[in-house]
Amino acid sequence: MTAGGGPPRRSTAPRPGAHLARRPGAASTAASVQAALRQLYPAPPAQNGRRRWADLAAGVVAFLVILARVPSSLRVPWAEDAGTFLLPARHDGCIGSLGEAYAGYLNLAPRLVACGASVVPLEHAAAVIAVLAALGQAAVAVIIFRSSEALLPSPVVRVGMTAALLLGAVAGGEVLAVGANLQWLLLGGTFWVLLWQPGRVGIVVAVATAVIATLTSALALLLAPLALVRLVAVRSWSQRVVALAFGVGAALQLAAVASASRPGVATHPGIGDLALAYATRVVLVGLVGVSQARTALAQSAPLAIGLGLVVVVLALTSAWRWRPTRHLVVLASVSSVGTFFFTADRAWSPALGYETGASSLMNGNRYMVFPAFLVWVIVAAGVQSALRPTRRRRRTRLVGATLLALAAMSLAVGGLTDARIGEGPRRSVPSWATQVRAARQFCTGQPASTSVALAGAPAGWSNTLTCADLGR
Repeated sequence: MTAGGGPPRRSTAPRPGAHLARRPGAASTAASVQAALRQLYPAPPAQNGRRRWADLAAGVVAFLVILARVPSSLRVPWAEDAGTFLLPARHDGCIGSLGEAYAGYLNLAPRLVACGASVVPLEHAAAVIAVLAALGQAAVAVIIFRSSEALLPSPVVRVGMTAALLLGAVAGGEVLAVGANLQWLLLGGTFWVLLWQPGRVGIVVAVATAVIATLTSALALLLAPLALVRLVAVRSWSQRVVALAFGVGAALQLAAVASASRPGVATHPGIGDLALAYATRVVLVGLVGVSQARTALAQSAPLAIGLGLVVVVLALTSAWRWRPTRHLVVLASVSSVGTFFFTADRAWSPALGYETGASSLMNGNRYMVFPAFLVWVIVAAGVQSALRPTRRRRRTRLVGATLLALAAMSLAVGGLTDARIGEGPRRSVPSWATQVRAARQFCTGQPASTSVALAGAPAGWSNTLTCADLGR
């Protein structure tokens, strides 16, 4: 009480140390960062039995689409599938070949495919490799569709994003139904499972995807920052186990890379060469396909490249208005550019670049699959952000409708014109079964150590076997 009997006055003098308490410290900054990262992990939708049947049906459709695009994969093996992966599985046994490094890193997925093909007669191996590889890629497509549901709730958006991976020209020919190139789709699946908060069954799927991807591709190590984001952002240790599994696989892959020998890089491109190649081979070809990109570049290369970049900028601008998709496009953009620049720098050749008037944009397209898929992730995020309920509904819906129309037109035109692109190298080669039967006739009466060359694809690829290899 005061002398006049009134209530006591509060002191306006600052308390000692109050100015320090108001300053954001390290703990509050970390909490803010963690809260921002958690927006990448919204609550997943409820699961039910119907979803599993839907996933199974989607997987069957994806499998049929893959084989429909590359039917010749059933008759001729591609590149390393036969000589590098199948023969060691037949010689050393399935388990003995799994840990062998090739090209300086572990290759678990193609060796698993080769294991499955090693138990059938040699003349049927090409078809079994194609079927098993297509099944694996179809499974990855379903995983991408399901694991992206929390951030991209619209089924139409997710179908379009996943279809772009399977129908895109960059995946045709040397990636689809090819065991040796399973890594490029696995990278897309790993990107999404690291952003997924699944149930118990989903956790097993996510862990398996992360482990197989890291033990298949050294490029999966570039997604380590995303695994670290998951460790920081998610609260449950049952969800963090996906990132921990990624870390275990990455450590094993890193050990293999460190101990294996790999030829040095002969030529390093300039940053301008990489940027032009990215804008042309990843963005433009990834969005509209090889045939349409070739026509557009022939008419006006600057205009064609500029329009492709405008679509990406429009998608980024739309996605930036919603926090979950804002963080998603940042991760997708950094991962797309970073993966392409690193890969192209390590494997650079003039075939990966772009020169005005170039007659082909198919060379080395496997390097474009994952970066181009992430461009479609950016487009999908832009459409999803525009479709969300908002006060400025008319404007955002207009942006969403524009992006959706452009994406649908791109998928339809590119998918139709490039549906069978890359089939030529296999069609010009006799079937694997025919070659095996002819080689067996040649080996009649020959020593078991006699070498026989069987043609593969692409052009000029040869698989050297012995007459002993042809005996079963």
